[in-house]
Amino acid sequence: MIRYILAFVCMCGGVCLGIAADVGQSSLALSELQAKWKDETLAPEVRLASARVLMSHVSKETGQLFALAQEAEDMGKQESFPDAVLFGKMCAAVAHQVAGDGQQALKQLRNAHTYAKEVDKSGVRLAPQWYDQMGKAWAAIGPLDTAMYYFHLGLNAYKEVRDSLAIAKTRVNIAVIHARMGRFRLATSALMKALEEFRAKGDRKEEHLTLLNIGELSARRQEFDEALSYYEEALAIENDGGWQADSAALFHSMGNLYYQIGAYPTAEKFLSRSMVIREREQAWVPRAHVLQDLSKVFVKEGKIKEAEQLIKEAEQVYQVYQNPFGMLYLNLAYAELYSELNSPLEIKKHATKAHKLAESLREAPAELLALGYLYKADSSLGNYQEALNTHLAYRNLEKRLYSKEQAARVAELQIEYESEKKEAENQLLKQGMESAQHKLTIQNMLITMGLIGLIVVIGFSFGLNQQFRARQKTLVALRAAHQEIKAVNGQLEQRVAERTHELEQRNEQLEGYAFMNSHRVRAPLARILGLIQLIHMPGNSPEQVNEYLEMVKVSSEEMDEVITDINAQLSHQLDKVK
Repeated sequence: MIRYILAFVCMCGGVCLGIAADVGQSSLALSELQAKWKDETLAPEVRLASARVLMSHVSKETGQLFALAQEAEDMGKQESFPDAVLFGKMCAAVAHQVAGDGQQALKQLRNAHTYAKEVDKSGVRLAPQWYDQMGKAWAAIGPLDTAMYYFHLGLNAYKEVRDSLAIAKTRVNIAVIHARMGRFRLATSALMKALEEFRAKGDRKEEHLTLLNIGELSARRQEFDEALSYYEEALAIENDGGWQADSAALFHSMGNLYYQIGAYPTAEKFLSRSMVIREREQAWVPRAHVLQDLSKVFVKEGKIKEAEQLIKEAEQVYQVYQNPFGMLYLNLAYAELYSELNSPLEIKKHATKAHKLAESLREAPAELLALGYLYKADSSLGNYQEALNTHLAYRNLEKRLYSKEQAARVAELQIEYESEKKEAENQLLKQGMESAQHKLTIQNMLITMGLIGLIVVIGFSFGLNQQFRARQKTLVALRAAHQEIKAVNGQLEQRVAERTHELEQRNEQLEGYAFMNSHRVRAPLARILGLIQLIHMPGNSPEQVNEYLEMVKVSSEEMDEVITDINAQLSHQLDKVK
């Protein structure tokens, strides 16, 4: 887990840990970095940039990490520089994790979370990159809802500064969280928006990676033709020759696709090519991922010994790099292997480990797979009560994921509707302003023509002397008319700005309202569904059934109160809009 958090903390402005380390090694020696960090005559922003690179050099030295964390916090407080204080807190979290104290690491990360919220409330704006870093750090250790909260803050911050490339990358992060929560369609929707922005910017590398991700999600939804079309697009970009594509990732994704559709020889060919490239790159963790997927192909082809050897080799890599996600899917690979060998005890052993890891990492799709293997193992061992409980847990999780995706989709559609409504109202305001401007222009022309006619009449009536004076008066009148037109235009612009600001505030309130209520309704609904499952279980006495029905009634009344409260809030919001 530490390598995820360390990479997130050391990222700034799209620069990740690996790039930062390369920059540090090529341009600045360790002693020079330390001197730059200690130089109090430099601007705080320059010193903090040095600290980030310095952190990558001392990433395994606990004492130096703690010292750097404390110095950064002190500097941030002295200079009134919140970014440095936040860096210090997150650096301390990394130091505790390196020291093996996961509880203290989590505590420090929560402190950073609290501090960031306090800074935000005070009106001081943090750099948008910090929201990304906090989101990724929470994604590494959970809960995923907190990670999603920070990614949305970052998305809004990037929208304010109109950084379209950063907006697209943040959408990719949001898609990753959706996918981990089992919301594949929402993840695909976020990736499609990111893909449009990458194409608009001409970023071929990010376009290539996004196409791979969309293809993988399509394959998970068993939309294989669609997945293959996205992989072919990615392959076309790679064959362009304009830049170095990640061929290993493409071959890995295509191998998994052919595995899912049952074309095992083709899957083996692509995965083997990916494995060779990863070995040449010395990318050992990605290579372990490939080995794990290749083992599943070997199992289907009946090459059990070869599959077992690949899984063990991948396991060694995950243990060295302390990769919890790798261990999760490795245990699922073991469960699949022993399913082919018809060894229920081994299936149960590895499925249990995978289930615990999936719960701790909030990997809902993996948790469903683990529960499926547990049900199969308990059924084979004759543990029918445990198998029944596992089956119920599987069904409840499946329904919960579906309801969450539906609620999130409703919230997303509501946000899109409000955005389109705001755009339409702005267009109407613009049209009204143009119409008013046109009327003022006509009035100005009529006034000017009347004044010119008046000047002619005065010239003929009173002679040259009177004509000169009349012209002076005409000029004064024209200036006054011009000032009046400018004042009217200014009032129109102010009205448009005020209306736009009001619509933005309403939109933000409705976004928060939709996000909050999707969670409030969930709790009583989940209890009602669970009680219905209990009522339909065999062996219930009439008293137990009555007790369950009474509990259903209580939960229904609670849901009624929540819905009534939601309607009241909605009416209040609509009254405000009117």
